Amino acid sequence: MKMKRFAVALLLGAGWAASSHGSTVGINFVGNAGGVVASNYNFSATDMAGVVVQANWNNGKTQTGSTTTILGPQNGILVDSTGVDSGLTISWLADGTGKAGRTEVSGDNVLMNGYLDDQLDGGDTTVTLANLNQFEAQYDIYVYFGAGADNRKATVSNGDTPYGLKTFSSSIQSFPSNYVQVVNTDLSNPNIFPNGNYAVFPGMTNDSVTISYLRNGANSGIHGIQIVPHVPVQRGNALGLNFVGNVADLADYNLAADETAGVVAQTNWNNGPLAVGATVNVGGPLNGALVDNKGLNSAVAVSWMANGKGRVGRAAVSNDNVLMNGYLDDSSTDVGNNVTIMFSNVNQFVSSYDVYVYVGAGADNRRGFVSNGTTTNGFNTYSSSSRDFPVDYTSITNTDLSDPSSFPQGNYAVFSGMTNDQFTITYERENANGGIHGIQIVDASPAESGYAAWYNFYGLVEGPEGDDDHDGLSNLYEYGLEGDPKDPGDQGEPSVYSLNEEAGTNWFVYVHPQLSDPDSGLVYYLELTDDLVSNVWTNDGYEVTGTNFVDTLDYVSNRVSTATNDQQFIQLIIEQL
Repeated sequence: MKMKRFAVALLLGAGWAASSHGSTVGINFVGNAGGVVASNYNFSATDMAGVVVQANWNNGKTQTGSTTTILGPQNGILVDSTGVDSGLTISWLADGTGKAGRTEVSGDNVLMNGYLDDQLDGGDTTVTLANLNQFEAQYDIYVYFGAGADNRKATVSNGDTPYGLKTFSSSIQSFPSNYVQVVNTDLSNPNIFPNGNYAVFPGMTNDSVTISYLRNGANSGIHGIQIVPHVPVQRGNALGLNFVGNVADLADYNLAADETAGVVAQTNWNNGPLAVGATVNVGGPLNGALVDNKGLNSAVAVSWMANGKGRVGRAAVSNDNVLMNGYLDDSSTDVGNNVTIMFSNVNQFVSSYDVYVYVGAGADNRRGFVSNGTTTNGFNTYSSSSRDFPVDYTSITNTDLSDPSSFPQGNYAVFSGMTNDQFTITYERENANGGIHGIQIVDASPAESGYAAWYNFYGLVEGPEGDDDHDGLSNLYEYGLEGDPKDPGDQGEPSVYSLNEEAGTNWFVYVHPQLSDPDSGLVYYLELTDDLVSNVWTNDGYEVTGTNFVDTLDYVSNRVSTATNDQQFIQLIIEQL
């Protein structure tokens, strides 16, 4: 029997994600480039730069300008990162233009060279963007700022959130390696503003927005601006704060972002370098903020107070030995003059959590008390330089405080099942100096399964519709097809198809994989249409003919008759239950 001609197109439903940050808009303010090499300040269409890396940066050369004064890639319009007219408009106003004066080495050094200069106190440099919703319904704005010298104080704002900063883009800084995000919103004391050179205003939806930059005592201004499609992120499940203590060798006391430590092992430990401090004093991974174990701003705030700083004095052999080295020291014999650490906004990070408090001193067997205000544990310190971590981690569970001489040795206490938005941890010495090495806040929500467990296993940042490896396939579809969301070359198991004849009827057979785990939390089905212009899809017109289990996958066979339509478009839909 002659088979009827039949055309079919196979799609992956909503699984094809727009590549995260795939289409962005960047504006580079050329600044005062007179008498210097133009390429050190001006972008060509192919130059790549930005925290969110892109080409096709637009160039604004004058201190006051608008869309019509944009110079390239297309004069008089704002193009996106693909070189297409974005539809956005812009206007800006500044007292003058400035330059950092660096010699071009990278595209990022060009971006961080010229700037709109705020030269007078009391008047902001402003940049206004409009028609934003024609470009993206929800977006993030990246603002790059600096000056010819570091440590110049200023504030930058989107009208809702102001950030306080000290400039950090002088000619001695090199980019992209020295990009530092500013997240400090405490404007009470400009003298302790953190150094930084860009800020992010996330999740904005206004059709127009004005970015303002106000100097505080010395010239500085805006190097550039990026508009980036907003991709929701899912935070990590732990937050760690390491108290650096009385530093002898920074490497022995400070934890780098990629170093893993803790009873609940995690990376991205925050470092507290002072005896008395707050969120604004946190030094890295993100200066002035508490980040979670994925390196994302947790929104949690902290303040702490101690009589001094101490150190055990061990040489770093492991990252846990670094954590258990420096400490906030209760060196006062005054009753009530304790080490105190207060966290707030905790429920913005986790709703139910356990708090791990790491305690110790330069010598073992110093008695102390650690409390969360509800439960108090008594112990003898056990973190001297003769101890080796993580081997010597010893839990403290003693709540019998009647006889301090019989307190057991230990070096960390766990306060479980906490739910308060704010809590305070105190350390009180009993007979000799001791204190707190560090604190962890760990999510105590019920154990995850399905997509959530897979997501955290890979340490992803973007949500189910996001695309962490930028391969065009969403994270949810990578999960459903057993792909690797960190490898753009592995999108998982593909579907297969064929044309078959059975009992005089011609069939298009479509076989797709699905996770065989009944707790996967996913549902799979097909949708069909014969007209992409109408974009009307239905899950009728096909039948499931069988399944074939192979290890963790179930291969589902579907068939579509070729007799009804000359062409069909088929897409696989994967959704969360």
